[in-house]
Amino acid sequence: MRSVIANAIACCLLGSHQFVLSIPRDYRTLCQASERGDLRLVQELADRLVTIELPQEDGIPPLLLAARAGKLEVVQELLTRGAKVNQTNWAVNKFRASDLNGFTALSLAAQEGHLEVARELLRAGAKVNSKRRDGVTPLAIAAYNGHLEVVKELLDSGATLDLAMNGGETPLMAAAQEGHLEIVQELMARGANPKLTLKRGQTALFLAAQASRT
Repeated sequence: MRSVIANAIACCLLGSHQFVLSIPRDYRTLCQASERGDLRLVQELADRLVTIELPQEDGIPPLLLAARAGKLEVVQELLTRGAKVNQTNWAVNKFRASDLNGFTALSLAAQEGHLEVARELLRAGAKVNSKRRDGVTPLAIAAYNGHLEVVKELLDSGATLDLAMNGGETPLMAAAQEGHLEIVQELMARGANPKLTLKRGQTALFLAAQASRT
């Protein structure tokens, strides 16, 4: 499980610079401005562009870049201008491991611990249980990275406690394996099942012990 999420994070970190040559200059600039939080430039570019979203095979959309960087005002601006809150980067890495695709803006905000951005996206209708192709959810990635307040927000918004990844890993297992005690306690208090197992029989307790974090 650790390698699945770690590879996913690496994939996203690399993805922001994987633009193809066919992308118009203004759109590239919009993506860059969104990522660094330059609200005025985002507004200027959005005013003259026909769309603020290119087809997904051409690059990660500005909303996802702003969410990952924690740029709340830009996220709000893009949503106001019609950015699709549940758009993903499905096709960005189509020539590489396809199971790493499918991040949403909420997934990226959860990954980086950007609580206010996550709240804004949820208010705008982000799917709290959205899954990547490998089954990683916003709750799982927030739990794995130790972002307690984001975990609470996702749970308050209806995230499914024991929604497993494709390999059977649950958010509780992710938190336990990484030694995030407060998140383990929060998930348990909300009713997470510690007896669920991976295909090889490992429980959250086993994974915590294996990582020498009991």
